[in-house]
Amino acid sequence: MKQIIRISIAAWMMIVIAACGGGAKEEKSALGDKKAELAKLQSEQSKLADKIAKLEDEIAKADPAAAAAKSAKLVEVVTIANQKFEHFIELQGNIGSDNISLYHHVDNLL
Repeated sequence: MKQIIRISIAAWMMIVIAACGGGAKEEKSALGDKKAELAKLQSEQSKLADKIAKLEDEIAKADPAAAAAKSAKLVEVVTIANQKFEHFIELQGNIGSDNISLYHHVDNLL
């Protein structure tokens, strides 16, 4: 009887270990697949960048005007002239005071 209990406990432990341990292997393989896909895409990206650079060079050699237009900067030059400067600001507000004092200048007191 004790041997049957030992065998059944061992069988249950093996089942539990097998059930819990399988997920880690799948995660590692999925991670490996993602890393492989990333490396593949990076190599494709570098190949495409090289092709793009070659095509841009060929276009620049074939059509110099297009290359000049691509590198041109949008700048405008304006001559400076004297003119009257007028600037107005409209303001709205309230002014309040606690102590109001009025001073008057009087010339002839006599």
